[in-house]
Amino acid sequence: MTYVLALLATGCGIFASVMLLTLLLAGSPNSKPEQLAQIKAWMLTILIVTLLSVAAAACLMFFGRPWYAVGVGSFPIAFNAVAFVTMLRTLA
Repeated sequence: MTYVLALLATGCGIFASVMLLTLLLAGSPNSKPEQLAQIKAWMLTILIVTLLSVAAAACLMFFGRPWYAVGVGSFPIAFNAVAFVTMLRTLA
């Protein structure tokens, strides 16, 4: 059952990242060049954090540490929330 929770947490982290990337893509056509550079940097950062989190969660599940995988797999949710608040303050 803990492996199911780890998979759900990782899936929710991926979903949160895809939603934030979609939001950034939707807002990028109306941006100034300097804002567009910041948006691209945020998108790359979100992608890297999510991929590292999914890879680490998969490794932890493989090595029999599903509770650690839950924490690592859900890390993008917290990261995306903090990134969204930071973007609201800096990109506006």
